[in-house]
Amino acid sequence: MKEVKCEHCKKWTDGTVKECQHCGGVLNAKYLAEKEELEKVETVMKFPLIEIDEDDPILIKMGKYVIRAGQVVFFAIVTFVAYLAAGTVG
Repeated sequence: MKEVKCEHCKKWTDGTVKECQHCGGVLNAKYLAEKEELEKVETVMKFPLIEIDEDDPILIKMGKYVIRAGQVVFFAIVTFVAYLAAGTVG
């Protein structure tokens, strides 16, 4: 059993639960807040690539792979142009 020390009451409690067994305070509140912020950033920075489902027929999958490759090339070109534009400033 993993035990952690509660940030609020300073007593050891079961580390597999989200709240302290003694005071009811949230365990690892700082970690959970940082994890939530990171998830928000990841969803914002995620490229909007076409979704490929496992249930799609093989021809549809192949077409989606071609479209996805085109999307990646497009994002690479846009990123390169932005890099060149940023290099000319200053």
